[in-house]
Amino acid sequence: MLSKSKIFSIGKNYAKNAPSFDVYNENKLTLEHTFDNNLNENFLTTIDKGYSVQIRKNENESCFYSFPEVSDFSSKNYKWQLKKLNQTYDITIKDFLRELKSLNFVQQVSYTKLNSINTVQILNKHLSIIEDVRKFTNVKIDLLLEENMFFKHYSFNVPQDLSSLLKEIKEIVKTFPKTRSIDDLINKPFQVVLDQGIAGILFHEAVGHLVEADYMKFGSSLKNYLGKEIANNTVNLVDYGGKENDYYLSKYDDEGNPHKKISIIKNGFLSNLLFSEKFNPAYSCNARRQSFRFETLPRMSNTYLELGNSNLEDIIKSTEFGVLIKNYFQGETNPYSGEFSFIASDVYLLENGKITCPLNSIKVSADTHVFLKSIMLIGNDLKFYPGFCGKMGQFIPVTMGSPTIKVDNLRVRGV
Repeated sequence: MLSKSKIFSIGKNYAKNAPSFDVYNENKLTLEHTFDNNLNENFLTTIDKGYSVQIRKNENESCFYSFPEVSDFSSKNYKWQLKKLNQTYDITIKDFLRELKSLNFVQQVSYTKLNSINTVQILNKHLSIIEDVRKFTNVKIDLLLEENMFFKHYSFNVPQDLSSLLKEIKEIVKTFPKTRSIDDLINKPFQVVLDQGIAGILFHEAVGHLVEADYMKFGSSLKNYLGKEIANNTVNLVDYGGKENDYYLSKYDDEGNPHKKISIIKNGFLSNLLFSEKFNPAYSCNARRQSFRFETLPRMSNTYLELGNSNLEDIIKSTEFGVLIKNYFQGETNPYSGEFSFIASDVYLLENGKITCPLNSIKVSADTHVFLKSIMLIGNDLKFYPGFCGKMGQFIPVTMGSPTIKVDNLRVRGV
């Protein structure tokens, strides 16, 4: 990486030209370990190294320069370290996948483990050099079930205890051919119980993107709601890159500002937006970029709904008729209209406060405003999940968290 004196000399040269600038120096190592459907094991090790200079004269006028560096990186030692990491599971990954493939209806299975270590130095607008080491981990199993051209796709985050995950998947496979179509029930109003993973993704997509300052500027559906009540008073949504979790942590944003706990929704009121220096230098702590090759954008880091006081059993017992959704497949959000939809595969019918049968895949859709006003119960079982967020051609690691929630007024149909 560049020396501190070199970073200073670059920064001082550019500081004369603009009130706001940064020099971003990066050395990023990514380790990927995969098994494909034939249980072939592969390792991929990459490194991205270089620096960039970003100059902002005002909101509409900026310049950006990036300078890649050649790396003499050798991957052998890191492959050994990655294999060593995988020994922490209670059974080997290969044995786990082999047993999955032996189950009825399993057509495809794959495993991906991604570790990245990103060492950065940032010379910020105050001519202070900020140093940060960001680590990101994402491990998942993808599973495809099929019978007579009827398919269901599942994606699971992998815990250390693979035996418990194997037991969960076996239960899913056992009920797979007995799933019921939700279209048989379509004339009834649904209440929807979302587990932590689905709820976390939904808050990220349906709320988080809408409060990013660039979307706000260009017409987010929440544009005129700052300071107004948009949810019931039990809803508290936060973005905080410094929040401890098992997947991703950083102390500073990519313009050298320390992360702060941003209350997006506080007691039901839309309280804050997510800024980069370009949009609000005084409140910026959410500038992020994929690498030194890209300009910063206002982005989420670790977005989560704070705890409620209901437990899962009581949430299910309170549901006379609805669905419990435990696994998300794909989705989309329009930040300008506020409309969102997602397809879920691991779905169960709830009747008279009990889980009665598994359902075929469903599509759930709603408007952000309706969704927020329709949150009925919030659980006390907050969990975080890792992922990658795409925006304007940049993909960055994020985490999303939520307790289990119960929602009314979502549109549900079969797919």
